[in-house]
Parts: sequence; structure tokens; C-alpha cells
Amino acid sequence: MELNGTASHGHLGIDWSQVHGRVTCTAPVYMRFIRAFRENGDSASEKACDYDFRCFRMRADGSWLSAAFKRPGDWLAWITCGFGYKPERPIAVGVLIILAFAFGFYNRNAAKRRDMDEEAADGSPLRFRDALYFSINTFTTVGYGDWEPRDRPFGKSPSEAGIRFAGVRCSRFRAIWWKLSVPIRWVAQLLVQRLSGRVLAVVEGALGWLVLALFVATLTKMWL
Repeated sequence: MELNGTASHGHLGIDWSQVHGRVTCTAPVYMRFIRAFRENGDSASEKACDYDFRCFRMRADGSWLSAAFKRPGDWLAWITCGFGYKPERPIAVGVLIILAFAFGFYNRNAAKRRDMDEEAADGSPLRFRDALYFSINTFTTVGYGDWEPRDRPFGKSPSEAGIRFAGVRCSRFRAIWWKLSVPIRWVAQLLVQRLSGRVLAVVEGALGWLVLALFVATLTKMWL
């Protein structure tokens, strides 16, 4: 197979799936494959090869974890959008952000109905499904209807028990839910420790715009 950059259309009679994992590639070899696939008009193989090349370059100095410190930009691009080749990843990131902020609003009682005053909101703990609904509205920036953020800092949880469970009543499922939600609850606690409900809503709305733009850009790149 000729990979010296002179391949013409129809000369490279294989796709990347037939090569991946069967050939030991270095950076120059990846580049020649990418050029050959481009000249052959095989955009799917070109994109798949370019994705693997970027992964190879990112972890060239170590593991995926070490890449987060040595190449934070590449690592962030890989996590959030797969270097522009994985449109499902911005969706997953968006879901995680919505859940994290929903836990934040829920645990800090940081949203209320428009017809409630602050005193009434203090005596009426926010339900998780309402917090999730409010978080989705905030992330998608569709505008607030019957709910709005509370404009006061939340240095301590309104519940003396600390983090409340999201309406899970069975003790077995409650234990499972508690363990699985540890990372989300940690992020939520970190985000809302010193923030008011309005600031929290502004941050989530801005992240919503960024993730939506990332999704559109990634989807467009895959279609082109």
C-alpha cells in the first residue's frame, strides 16, 4: 500500500476499520493514512483515522489521566466532543450538567414558585422533580415560567440533615442511589457552597449555550 502522499482516487482500496488495530502507527503514518483517505474521498475513514491520531498524540506521554495534566486542552476536547467527531458526547455532558445543577438547586432549596415569597419558600422544601424541571429550563434557556431562582446566598444547607435524597423511599435503592450519586453531589456541593440561586442559574445558562454550540459544531463537522 502506498502511503507516501501520492495516492490517487481509488488507489487505496481499504477503509480505516480494516487497518485500525492491525498496523502499528506512528504520527507520520497516521498523517499519511489521513492524506490517502482524503484523496480517495473516504471522509468516514479520514475522520476515524484523525480521531485515533489525536487520541494517540494526546496519550503519547502517558495514560489518559496524565494527559489531563499534560495536555488539558486536548483532554477537554476529547471528553466534551471527541475532538469534534463524537456529537453524542456534548449530549452526555449536557445531561450531567443538568443533573449536577438540579442536585444543587434541590439541596440548597435554591428555586421557588413565582407566587411564593422567601419566607414561604423557606418553609416549603424544593422537590427534586421540580429542581430537575427548573434545571432543564435554565440549561436550555427557554425562559422561566412558574419557577424562578432565589436571590440569596446558600452557605449552609436548609436541611439540618445535610444532603436530602431525591424522593427514594426504599432503603435498598436509597443506598444504591447514594453511592451512584456521589460525584454529582460533590460537584453540586462545590458549585453552590457560596452562590445564590440567581448566580447559579446564570452559570448553568451560560454552560447550556456553550454545550449547545459545541453540539451543533460537532454535528456540522460530522456532516461535512
